[in-house]
Amino acid sequence: MASTKTILATSANWEEWNDRFISQAIMHDLLDHVQGTENLLRKPVKPMMVDFPQKARPTTARSRTQQQRENDSQGQGASEYQAMSPEPEPREVAFSDLTADGQKSFSMAWTFYQDDTKANNQQKELIRKFKEWIAANVSSHYQKTCCKPNESLAIWYKNLKKAAGINKRSEDANAREKYREALKTPKEKDLVTWADCWEQAMTVAKHKKLTATNDASEWFEDFLVAIRGILPNWAEAYGINKDPQVEDNTLDYRTVANDLRRAARKYTSTSKIDKGSFGPTFAGEEDQQPGGDVQETPDRGDVQETSDKDFEDATERTRDRRTKGKQKYKTASQKRKNAPDQISGRVCRGCEGFHPTKRCYYLFPKKAPEEWIPRPYIQEIVEQNLKDDSTLEDEVKRWTKSKWE
Repeated sequence: MASTKTILATSANWEEWNDRFISQAIMHDLLDHVQGTENLLRKPVKPMMVDFPQKARPTTARSRTQQQRENDSQGQGASEYQAMSPEPEPREVAFSDLTADGQKSFSMAWTFYQDDTKANNQQKELIRKFKEWIAANVSSHYQKTCCKPNESLAIWYKNLKKAAGINKRSEDANAREKYREALKTPKEKDLVTWADCWEQAMTVAKHKKLTATNDASEWFEDFLVAIRGILPNWAEAYGINKDPQVEDNTLDYRTVANDLRRAARKYTSTSKIDKGSFGPTFAGEEDQQPGGDVQETPDRGDVQETSDKDFEDATERTRDRRTKGKQKYKTASQKRKNAPDQISGRVCRGCEGFHPTKRCYYLFPKKAPEEWIPRPYIQEIVEQNLKDDSTLEDEVKRWTKSKWE
């Protein structure tokens, strides 16, 4: 999937464009030059043989005519003859004219020259490609005013930053604004999109080191508040499940976003998602089983099935907190006592799961699919609730009898 192209036209998209620019500078190995911490390679100087040690050259014997001319030069016409005599042309130095040490030194210098020339040509090509990228990703106005053909990349970037860039304070303010915007309660049909936007806002905010995103206890609570408006049951159980990671600040926001996307995609094919959906079902739900026989029509507000393991972990932690007197979240039974009828109707009186009591597999095992396996400690919770609630056992018998008569 091709990424969206960002054109630098105003300071509004400077941050996104600048991130792409930095990535391109790294890819072209030109970031240090752009930031002014490293100079470009200089054009290498070609080594000349005449600059290296040479062998002694033999002198040529003089002819008689030359000797006679020298003698005559003492006469009256000497000056005129010397003025007309041409100087001998210097012979070009060949590799064989160099001494042994000179040949070694020249060979080494020539190798360096070839390597430097290759590196210089490669850098020129990278600069050419990078300048082409900049020209294609800035507006025509900035091309004319900030990117003169005879100026270096470092000057181009400096001019663009001066014309369209924003300071760090403004960047942080923008990050905070985007983070707050991402925390608005999503619409039912936009859950996956909301998760994507929230994750992107978190990435930017963490990169800017915003205070609200430093501790999981703070940003995760912001996340749950936003999600409770559309998925109250899922948010409640998910918060309990992730509590240990929140406590030691090891919870990753990317994991949270992926979990929400997985939960939302299960129900994207439905025509409408009722508010309050996506809560966990601990004993399982018939309408969620592939090919299952739906015996009862789920009430409005019935919840999404999550993994049994997530619920079991949440249930066990809740029970531990209750026994230790350090409970952070109320148990389902406590919620049922204090919650309005709409909420208590969704909490199972047997296993304390977020589903109607009539649909609990632990209370009505004949409704469970063949592959369902009961958890022993959840079964203990059911048995204890049957003992504590004098009316529950009678109601189970009555419902069973009316169902199978």
